[in-house]
Amino acid sequence: MWILLLIGVALLSMALFLNPKLFYITASIISFGVYFGVPQIDVSIFLVFLLGISLLIVELYVPDFGVIGIIGFLAMVLSIYLKTGDFTQLVYLVLGSIAVAFIVIVYFLKSGKDLNISPGFVLNEAMSNEKGYSSEKDYSFLVNTNGLVISDLRPVGRAKFGEDTYEVISTAEMISSGELVTVVRVQGAKVYVKREGA
Repeated sequence: MWILLLIGVALLSMALFLNPKLFYITASIISFGVYFGVPQIDVSIFLVFLLGISLLIVELYVPDFGVIGIIGFLAMVLSIYLKTGDFTQLVYLVLGSIAVAFIVIVYFLKSGKDLNISPGFVLNEAMSNEKGYSSEKDYSFLVNTNGLVISDLRPVGRAKFGEDTYEVISTAEMISSGELVTVVRVQGAKVYVKREGA
């Protein structure tokens, strides 16, 4: 049954790149659910696992120095341990899950796919020109311009170009606040950047 956990991880990783996302996310939840034996077991264990996944997803959008992501990861590890009751098996499953996610993500990045994550969920505060944010929907004029990251890109965050601040998406790796980036592509309101000089 452990293979279902890895399949779920693979499907969830694919959802970062492919559409329709709802299909891959639903399929991954079903795979996880079967692994955890829902509804034969205590559903609360499965809910803890889903909470962990949710927190990891939130981590992609909320710049909080990784706290939410760490809590989410620990919640997933705890739920797997409660399911298996075996520390050795837990280690193998966690390492296997990390390896599967890494392989899937690297495969799509090497294939030229970009992380397909809408930046619209990122900011909790209203964006306005008065606060220095641009409300324009076409950002094509930013292509090839350089900016300063003001919140970590994991892969979504914020960068400042001149006097204006925009939501941006890193095309490959996490980029820390304070680093310089270059806009490589714009798709509507999505601004994709890479580390300057990379």
